[in-house]
Amino acid sequence: MNSFGKVVLLSGTTVTEFSLFRSAFLTLISYLMIKTKPGLSLGDVPKSNRKMLAFRSFIGTVTFFVITIPVGLIPLSVMQSVLSTVPFWIAAIQMLFFGEKVVWYLWLAMIVAYIGIVIVSTSAPDDS
Repeated sequence: MNSFGKVVLLSGTTVTEFSLFRSAFLTLISYLMIKTKPGLSLGDVPKSNRKMLAFRSFIGTVTFFVITIPVGLIPLSVMQSVLSTVPFWIAAIQMLFFGEKVVWYLWLAMIVAYIGIVIVSTSAPDDS
C-alpha cells in the first residue's frame, strides 16, 4: 500500500478520498464474496458479536486513514521504518496488559530486524 498510496496521493488525491475509495472497494469485494459463497450470509454473525465487529471495522478504517496521512508527507523509507516498530509495540502491549512473557531472544530478533530495516531504508541507492 505504501508505494501505491504515495503515487495516488502525489497525483492530487486527498487522504480522505483515497481512504473512502479503499473502504468502498473492500466493502464491495466483501459483499460479492459473501453473495457468491453458498450458505454464507451476514446473518451468520452472532448478534452478540455484531457491535464488536462494527467497532473493529470503524477502528480499522480510522487507523488506515491515520497511517495514510504521513505517506504523502514523508519519504517512504522513513514511513516503513516507523511501521516496522509494530512488533515492538505488540510485544510491549501483550506484556503490560495481558501478562504474557516475551523471551529475550525475540526482543533481540526484533532489534536486529529493525536495525536491518533502518540500514536498508536509509542507505543511498546503488548507481552502478
